[in-house]
Amino acid sequence: MPPKDDIIPEVRKLLSQGKTQQEIADDLNVSRSTIQRVMPLIKTDADYFEPMTFIKASAMYDQGSPSVLLPLESFMQMVDKSLPILYPENFRGTGEVKQYQQNVILRWNANPCYPNIMAQDFEKWYNYMEKYGHKNDFFIKNYINHAANYKRNVSDNLESHIARHEQSWFGTTIGSVKGLSRAKAVAFFSKKLTDHFPEEEKKIFEGLVSRNYNPDIELFFQILTNNLNTSNLNYDKFLEEAFKDPARELLIEIAEVPEDLVDQMIELKKYDVKELRLILDGGFKTEEDIEFAKAGDFQNMKEVRKARKLLCTNKIELQQVLEHGWADGDVMRKAISLGLKESECELYTKTIVNNEHIEWNKTAISWARNNTDNTLRRLSEFSSIRALDFCDFLLDVQEPVYRTDRLMQEHNKLTSPGRKITSETKFEEFLEEFPQYVEVTAGGLTKILLNSDKSLKMEPRINHTDFPSLKSLNTNLAKALKKALKHNNLNDATTDAYAFMVYQLKKHIDTEDS
Repeated sequence: MPPKDDIIPEVRKLLSQGKTQQEIADDLNVSRSTIQRVMPLIKTDADYFEPMTFIKASAMYDQGSPSVLLPLESFMQMVDKSLPILYPENFRGTGEVKQYQQNVILRWNANPCYPNIMAQDFEKWYNYMEKYGHKNDFFIKNYINHAANYKRNVSDNLESHIARHEQSWFGTTIGSVKGLSRAKAVAFFSKKLTDHFPEEEKKIFEGLVSRNYNPDIELFFQILTNNLNTSNLNYDKFLEEAFKDPARELLIEIAEVPEDLVDQMIELKKYDVKELRLILDGGFKTEEDIEFAKAGDFQNMKEVRKARKLLCTNKIELQQVLEHGWADGDVMRKAISLGLKESECELYTKTIVNNEHIEWNKTAISWARNNTDNTLRRLSEFSSIRALDFCDFLLDVQEPVYRTDRLMQEHNKLTSPGRKITSETKFEEFLEEFPQYVEVTAGGLTKILLNSDKSLKMEPRINHTDFPSLKSLNTNLAKALKKALKHNNLNDATTDAYAFMVYQLKKHIDTEDS
């Protein structure tokens, strides 16, 4: 009796001739049980696999010829490896496949579970079916249906499991934990379950899920050629093992909580990392303090106490109040709303505080920003900015008498902030603010007192002490300019100021040259 491995090629050859197992045993002078023992190797062992030749046929005429219609398993056993297998042109995966042997035509009626996929590469499909000993490929559809049901059941069971236990894990619903949700938890544990599969099976399962269980040719052949075990698609045991420390795992893996904080987070039931750090590092005790700190980006109770004392709502406001000398946050916010900058606390004092009778807005603030301290001090004597500028206009008037309506026009031409006056009666009332400068007379005329022989003492419009470079000089030119400014002698002041600038420029150039 020859060894079992040595008879496999002979058994294949005799099977291809259509002989039965008993006939083969008789021809090889072995027992039938020997033939039966080698049959699984013939069907599955890749070492003995011999691919067939496949030919497309536009038509096959076999009327009257002896033929036999076989199931796939028998067809594969009886084909002659030396002869081609013929299948119809434009094959769509269904219809008869034939082999014309000397005395008989072998026929197999193709009826796969996915005919369109099989038709894309019929030769590969047939060779794999023979190599792996499959009688048909309907197990593929069964596996895919099982995988789809498995995925759905896993999601449903995980959802229910999480809903039942989330309170015991977190002390609250999982949706109220920052960075978590039931959907994220289900997806996390579903992936964790899939990671327990053998690598190839995991690849197949994830491919099916991504394609909504509608396999392409690659997935089809992966399932066809792998010995998939549907018992892997069992989640009962997994549910027992997966949730050993779920709160900790979900917080670290999904919510990305630092591992050194997660235990204290679970203990304190504070699921915001920022809030937890405030409690641990900032000395916060009450929810009110924590919420105030979170909203204002404060790091500790010392900052919170200081902010509350200075009426600051956040850390930036507190820094600005301390840096620029504001009385408190309310004052700074009011100033900013009027058009001041957070750094203009000093200007706020000179305007809103020292001149609260003025109607301050962004336009008025812009005017104040461009004027000297002396001008802002003088403003306290006038009802408005325009009144101050009108007074300065009066100081330049040369005529002894002015028509009141024309004087009103000059008032309205001023570019400084303030309201225009369109009624001559209202304007005359306005002129009552300047009794030392003008006197309204009969006939619509206004007398300019500055040009009369009346002795007037006027505060200077420009204070030379506002200009450090002029204040420190004691030259004749500097003395003349200071005197002209003090007495509101603008003609001399203009000439002397020009000469003073020339002097300063020349001195600067001479210094550079040396």
